[in-house]
Amino acid sequence: MHLERHNVKVVLTRTGPHSLSSARNLKQNKREDLNKRVVIANAADSDLFVGIKYVP
Repeated sequence: MHLERHNVKVVLTRTGPHSLSSARNLKQNKREDLNKRVVIANAADSDLFVGIKYVP
């Protein structure tokens, strides 16, 4: 990755268009998915959390 070439530690919270939540309710699913990704970012001692959304 480009950032890693500049000694920036990169941690991906997910690698595809799948949710980390198993909730069936859309609002609850989005909230739980984001909360789980925040846990991953915090465990990595992140200084910055960036979300990128791709819509074809």
